[in-house]
Amino acid sequence: MAKNSVVTAKIFSFLILFLLGLTNLGCAANTAQPTPAPTPVDYNKAMELDPKNPAAYNNRGLAYYKAGKFDLAIADYTKALELDPKNATAYYSRARAYYDKGNLDSAIVDYGKAIDLEPKDADAFYSRARAYYDKGNYDLAIADYTKALDLDAKNVNAYYSRGLAYYRRGEFDRAIADYTKALELDPKNARVHNDRGAAYHDIGNIDRAIADFDKAIELDPKFALAHSNHGAALYKTGKLDQAIAAFDKAIALDPKSADAYSGRGVAYRDQSQFDKALADFDKAIGIDPKYANAFLGRAITYQRTGRNAPAVSDFQMYLKLAPNAPDRNQVQQLINQLK
Repeated sequence: MAKNSVVTAKIFSFLILFLLGLTNLGCAANTAQPTPAPTPVDYNKAMELDPKNPAAYNNRGLAYYKAGKFDLAIADYTKALELDPKNATAYYSRARAYYDKGNLDSAIVDYGKAIDLEPKDADAFYSRARAYYDKGNYDLAIADYTKALDLDAKNVNAYYSRGLAYYRRGEFDRAIADYTKALELDPKNARVHNDRGAAYHDIGNIDRAIADFDKAIELDPKFALAHSNHGAALYKTGKLDQAIAAFDKAIALDPKSADAYSGRGVAYRDQSQFDKALADFDKAIGIDPKYANAFLGRAITYQRTGRNAPAVSDFQMYLKLAPNAPDRNQVQQLINQLK
């Protein structure tokens, strides 16, 4: 960020604390009290002394931001920029407030202005990439994550996040490469192990997927998603009892996991435990009424038990929720046969 602005902000913060009697100079270590964080009210008092100091507005904006008062933070950052239009820190901070409000377009604009002023700010590229990712613009997200990594080659989060973007684009090998790089830098990151496992699963490398899910669970035994993914991978190997046990664990940790209920329903169905399967699909749909695969799973279960009318209804709902499903023609044929 803009170094002069940061230094000014730090000095001004110290002056505020000094004026308010909140500094603790020369106190013995065993008697020193923690310095309380300045509040917006504290900055109000100090700003009366210098109402045209952009650092004051920037710092009060930060206090509002930390308090979750994003609109007030944005107003202060805007005032700071009126006083100092080349304040990269204020642009970055306002962008962050816009992002947390869900105003991604405004966040992207402000991150761009911060980058124009500080083109070697890896954090700004990384943060703008997150906004692009959340908008579903994976190409621009990848470009910004790449720039962030050019500036900071040890940024674990940038490797991981770029991997997520590659995964979303269906470029699983590239995703795996980025997840692997992230794990070289942070080998005990359970989430990255889980997501690399998902990528291995999607390219059909089930053994490596299981190894990654096992590692994720070892690192974080309460990681519900890893247990659910573990169950899905075990299902692929035909180990239905083990898969059900993994889904059981996922559900115990996260009773609102539609994926785990749906996955367990598929395993129960393949064991011909149809009532249990239907109960799990019902539960998954209750949690997420737009979960296409749960409707598909329930439809197949109805079909196998000779209940054609509800099967047709669920197949139709599946196609409505997933109009571009690769098995669309096959499902439509089944609907025609069952009617």
